[in-house]
Amino acid sequence: MTTSYLSRLVPLVIGLGLLAGGLTGCNGGSSAKADVSGTIKLKGQPPKYTGLQVVFTGSDGTQALGPINEDGTYKAEGVPVGEVKVHFIYITPEAVQEGERFKAGGGRLQKPGQAGPAPKISVPKGPAMSPIREDLREALTSKVTCKVEAGKPNTFDYDLP
Repeated sequence: MTTSYLSRLVPLVIGLGLLAGGLTGCNGGSSAKADVSGTIKLKGQPPKYTGLQVVFTGSDGTQALGPINEDGTYKAEGVPVGEVKVHFIYITPEAVQEGERFKAGGGRLQKPGQAGPAPKISVPKGPAMSPIREDLREALTSKVTCKVEAGKPNTFDYDLP
């Protein structure tokens, strides 16, 4: 594989890894969980594109994520109860397109130069680069936190700078 081909796959692999970690949790533990919903804005406005996600990370490393809709609303299910760190991820349209190509090929990537039917792929709209400030992209560097309580409606709204 060429270096440029591999560099295109990196965002896809990272996004899928975060998605898998967010859906299953890091340790699959049975600690208390709750749902969190709210609105995320980008510089005071709804994002108006897909690919943004809010990620809640508990003290034990368990993660839950919520895809952010074009109007900025989201719902994250199974968020660890207590003080959680919050960060944001953005999956570029190119990474989504690569993932769709992968799925259309039955889970196999074609060899470079190999002919085959081009799958019909719906490419989401959004910027090619992440609009999220670098320090808000990882739980280790984000200073944003949220308190999540069991049995109560939990709301977390945030305006990404």
